[in-house]
Amino acid sequence: MKPLDEMNPEEIRLEIAERKGIQPHLEPRYSEGYTDDGTDGWDGWFCPHCNTPESLYSTTPCCPNWPEDIAAAWELVDEINDSGFLVIVKSWQVGHSKYVADADCGVHLLNASDGNCWETATTAPIAICKAWLSWNRSEDK
Repeated sequence: MKPLDEMNPEEIRLEIAERKGIQPHLEPRYSEGYTDDGTDGWDGWFCPHCNTPESLYSTTPCCPNWPEDIAAAWELVDEINDSGFLVIVKSWQVGHSKYVADADCGVHLLNASDGNCWETATTAPIAICKAWLSWNRSEDK
């Protein structure tokens, strides 16, 4: 398992998807078809899972883009909260943390019985994702 600090946003997204059982885009397959009345048609390469055209793969993921979308990342916060942890998301002015020089946001997970964790990143969604993965990986033990 790759350390969180060595993972890029796409690796983070894919591990979250895997742990949640959500399928990322599959190899595209050629498809063609027509509307029921036969007046319009389409053809091209599409994801067989979600029917997203291959040309939109980079902008339309099958699974949420948690590391870049704060709304999607916040669903991870809700999931952690629902498990009994208190989630504290902090952000500070660039370069003004006296504890972490290369991060602008941190997430602290607190739970009396299971301990806690602290993850940092340059953006809130990435920090939240790292905290979710840390929490989820700890559940593996």
